[in-house]
Amino acid sequence: MISDDLFRDLSKIAARRADEEVEIFAESSRLVRFNGKTLSRTLKAGVSIRVVRGCVERWIAVDSLAQTDVLDGARQLRWMEDDTSRCLRTSASTQTTTGDLSLVEEQLGTLVGQAQSAMAGHADVLFSSEAGDLAQEVQVINAWGCAMDLRTRSRLVARCARKGAAPLAVVAQNWGCSGGPQALLDQDKTAQLGELRDRAHSAANSGPSPEGPCTVVFADGTAGVFVHEACGHPLEGDQVLLGSVFADRVGSRVTDAGLTVVNQSRRPGGYASAERDDEGQPTSDAVLLQDGICTGLITDRHSSRALSTDCSGSARRESFATSPLPRMSNLVVARGSDDPRTLLSSTRSGLYVTSISGQARTDPLTGAFALPLAEAWVIDQGELVRPVRGGFIVGDSLSALRSIDGVGGDHTAAPAVCRKGQQNVDVMTAAPTLRVRQLRVALSV
Repeated sequence: MISDDLFRDLSKIAARRADEEVEIFAESSRLVRFNGKTLSRTLKAGVSIRVVRGCVERWIAVDSLAQTDVLDGARQLRWMEDDTSRCLRTSASTQTTTGDLSLVEEQLGTLVGQAQSAMAGHADVLFSSEAGDLAQEVQVINAWGCAMDLRTRSRLVARCARKGAAPLAVVAQNWGCSGGPQALLDQDKTAQLGELRDRAHSAANSGPSPEGPCTVVFADGTAGVFVHEACGHPLEGDQVLLGSVFADRVGSRVTDAGLTVVNQSRRPGGYASAERDDEGQPTSDAVLLQDGICTGLITDRHSSRALSTDCSGSARRESFATSPLPRMSNLVVARGSDDPRTLLSSTRSGLYVTSISGQARTDPLTGAFALPLAEAWVIDQGELVRPVRGGFIVGDSLSALRSIDGVGGDHTAAPAVCRKGQQNVDVMTAAPTLRVRQLRVALSV
């Protein structure tokens, strides 16, 4: 996309001083979606030029790969003030090397058809499904060289609601992987789709969540969202530099549960896997917790230098039009030795949380987090007695980790979207059942 000669020209134009580093991030991508009726294609291409000097930077994004447009962007960048950014809109038409999409489109159609066929005999529910496939070619050029990466992500989402419910309570199930839609086609989704119908009926009959302190059992998969918020975000390098609750915890025990948490950026088939990060650095596994001890951070090039630690290759950006930040990719909580059924049956009272909505959030500086309850059950004497929804699971990171007293031997992975700094990126969480003794349910935050 960007030649060595063009990079040298851009560097000469954009840099004002000899100690400034110039970095080019070029992107060409296509997204195909199919919902059973409509097929859509979205093409995107552009370049980000970033000039960095120590902790100071300025950058400009150009929505074109044409040489004249990119050079024009570099000329504007040269005279921009430090710590500012700009997006340069051009009239260039988006062109990407998408290749023949007939196979991808056929596979997406088959995915949606599989889901709809599994639910065809259930007239008591409303059902919809959508499949998507993203192919993204990325090039990063800087003082360390030129790096290329080709990323593919496929996803299937199914939504279900009981007919006649007022208000309509929609539940969803997601599947995701890297490497193309065929891996999703090979998965047997029959059981999960059957459970989706049962979940829709439970959601329609849900009452309000009980307010106050309680023990929470997070179902496998859903527990990954809890760890993502309570542990993952506070261990991102930029947040540690700002003084997150984990800033002085590396090397210390943060839970007696023997919890192991790894950000696996190269996980085979992982929904957010990549060989290179968005600064061109090789990605690696960042071990955040090892048997309950905080052992590492999620870092990009800037935060690793500032913290005098190894770079985990975790710089990520939503697109060429945004700046890179240290972010999670595939956050994996290792299996434990507890029987998940025993964790539930030995809980006298509390909540069994099976789904958290997409608006979960945390404050890494205080550790405070809020997890919106989409689907849950009240636990009474080890039994699930009634479905509830609404409200928030709230707590603080360090106290919540200390009160984990059960790690199941099961494991489920699911794709998601994480929002940070006004940027959305694809992520995956994988986790077993977790029991947390001391959390709280609030009806509002």
